Amino acid sequence: MWPHGRWAQCVGIAVFAWTLSRAGPAQAIPSPELVIGTLSSISQVFAVLSALLGGGAVAAGVGAAGRSSKRSRLTGWLIGGFGLLALAELEVEIRERRALENDLRRALGNGEFELHYQPIVDLASRQVTYCEALLRWRHPVRGNVTPAVFIPIAEELGLISAIGAWVLRRACEEAQTWPEHVGVAVNLSAQQFEVDDVFAVTLRALSLSGLCPSRLELEVTETLLLADKSETNGTLMQLRDLGVGIALDDFGTGYASLSYLRSFPFDKIKIDQSFVRELPERAECFSIVSAICEMARSLGMRTVAEGVETGEHIDWVKRSGCDLVQGYHFSRPVPASEIVAVIDACEQRFVAAA
Repeated sequence: MWPHGRWAQCVGIAVFAWTLSRAGPAQAIPSPELVIGTLSSISQVFAVLSALLGGGAVAAGVGAAGRSSKRSRLTGWLIGGFGLLALAELEVEIRERRALENDLRRALGNGEFELHYQPIVDLASRQVTYCEALLRWRHPVRGNVTPAVFIPIAEELGLISAIGAWVLRRACEEAQTWPEHVGVAVNLSAQQFEVDDVFAVTLRALSLSGLCPSRLELEVTETLLLADKSETNGTLMQLRDLGVGIALDDFGTGYASLSYLRSFPFDKIKIDQSFVRELPERAECFSIVSAICEMARSLGMRTVAEGVETGEHIDWVKRSGCDLVQGYHFSRPVPASEIVAVIDACEQRFVAAA
């Protein structure tokens, strides 16, 4: 049997690696807080074991005078077992992650991706003006894999460029079959701007589909605007000059610097659903949403309230001055085969309510 110090090393490394594996792709380089927290947790484990077993310095492997060999063996078994369990779980997670990566590399070629669409409704005209394209991965074994899981992996593996180009092309193709007053909104990853000529990719998608540029809207987040502003703004301005709309997504949840609104004339600001859903209960949310709408109006931009789920939400966003709404109150995201019927149903609902 290894001395206690060796077992302590084993479990320490295992627990530390296991904890870092929980950090996710966004924390590939662990923060100081994560490291300190992990080391603290490991120390607490050894302190508890030492107290329970009536000894000191378990991690150092130095037994107190008079400690029985049975107690020493129990200490070793406990620590060794904990380390092996941690290593076993870590190994399972690593294998699962590698399998998911390999599946993701093949998913595009195998036709496993599809787009679902959710309508965006203009409160003044009572018409659906755009439908947001949302990527879905139908894995043949795992079933539906959420974008929150596979998009970060795709970015890590350098697959987001090919996937993003496919999404843009497919969205334009499918939107071409919709009523002419309805456009399509497509999310762009900040990484696409780093590795792609986004203007060229967009132009190609429009050319191949025949979709009018004014029926395409590209949604970007504040993360993109943290990069080289001059280059990013140049690309966005080229797209806008082409006739493509540009929307700032999830406004209010990221860095929320007002300088972004000054540096680029967005067509729309999408107010994050975390504010909208709490409008009926929290007065400060109403104040924030109203202030965003007023600011957007003064800058010549329109506002979209995300996460509208009830008729009460509709009443509150109207009072706050929002121009457009999106959420389950009108429709969940649906496959391309259903979206035309959903568009018609949304507009008929307004007619019936009039």
